[in-house]
Amino acid sequence: MPQKISFVLRPKEMLEMPWSEGYQLYSAILNIMQHADEEISRHIHNSPISSISISALNGKFKMSKRPKHKVADPANSYNFSIGITDPKEAEIFRSIIQPLILKEQDIQLDKGGLRVEEATSTTENFEDILAAAGRLDSPFVEFNFYFPTCIQYRNTKVLEMFPHREAVFLLDPGKVECGLSRGS
Repeated sequence: MPQKISFVLRPKEMLEMPWSEGYQLYSAILNIMQHADEEISRHIHNSPISSISISALNGKFKMSKRPKHKVADPANSYNFSIGITDPKEAEIFRSIIQPLILKEQDIQLDKGGLRVEEATSTTENFEDILAAAGRLDSPFVEFNFYFPTCIQYRNTKVLEMFPHREAVFLLDPGKVECGLSRGS
């Protein structure tokens, strides 16, 4: 069953990080898992499919003096989620929650740590997901990209940044709006 773990985090002190902090967060979570359960960490790292997904760190950041960097402020809290879709989801869940919640371990990034203030988890089975989708009158998929992201290109091993220029269009030349084109 797909699981989602949502965290509310706070840095202990001003914490500078790249605008795109995903690699640091993913690496930090793998490091936490490795110390909790080396076998599960290896399973995640070597999996041919993506077993976990990590959201961006969301919250109010300060500007950094360094280009392409931001600063997390201890006066603010930040949200972050981990999605798990793997046959070993219980073990993965345990290897993340045990160190972060039961042992109160911080998520260590390159320049400092993020303390977990709150954690919630939800589980939804595939039947519930399909049933909810079946109740929609006009089903469609809408994507909101808060940051550029990389998506696998067709059936290749190539990743491309999205949204890219082919997916963005002008609705009215006098009024510039961006959106995802449907059906093309």
